[in-house]
Amino acid sequence: ANGYVDPRTGRKPKKGSVADRLRDLVKRVVYGLAYGAGVPTLHAQIVSAEDDRGELIYADADMAETQLVYDAIHEFAPEFAKWGTATTNFWKRNGYVFEPVLGRRRDLLDSSGWFDSGDDFELETNELLNHPIQSSAAALMDLILTRIVERYPWGFGGPYTGIVLQAHDSYSIEVPIERAQEVCDFLGPAMSMEHPALPGIKITAEAGIESRYGMEYCPYCSGNMDAVMELF
Repeated sequence: ANGYVDPRTGRKPKKGSVADRLRDLVKRVVYGLAYGAGVPTLHAQIVSAEDDRGELIYADADMAETQLVYDAIHEFAPEFAKWGTATTNFWKRNGYVFEPVLGRRRDLLDSSGWFDSGDDFELETNELLNHPIQSSAAALMDLILTRIVERYPWGFGGPYTGIVLQAHDSYSIEVPIERAQEVCDFLGPAMSMEHPALPGIKITAEAGIESRYGMEYCPYCSGNMDAVMELF
């Protein structure tokens, strides 16, 4: 869902468009399914979604509509439920879960009553599923960080240049304005990959140039202004 692009442009949908709202809706449902959420939980997330003005986007949605979306995605992608069951069963047998990219492990032996009461474990399912998902993403970002720093180490273009911010799945890099396009051209491919631990999943990224954080880069700006690259 996060990688959904408008088929007419090949880019993320324009903010506020129907395609953008559809992307937001599917994204919420997919994230919920990945953590084992049922229809009531998904419905609560959907009807509470707000736009940039603080207005509810799907306030009129009813439970039946959420059920339709839930069923459709489960039918289209049964792997969600299969993976959730397999991960939970692995934890029951071994007492831990792990992410497949760098093998980061989380032991959960003392977080449930499993070893005291047989199969009647008390651990919340989303705790089990959270680690492989979030830690895999963190591991991929670690690998990408290595690529970027090897090519553009801190201070590469003068004082304060280099990576200045990571926010979830994005990096912001301060660069001399004359090298902005060079770094931009490097970052998109550097953050795109297919990892052997995640077969069939192609991770893609886009890079953009801004004159300061949150502001589009203007090539006609006067002065010796630094450019901040924000991946989004």
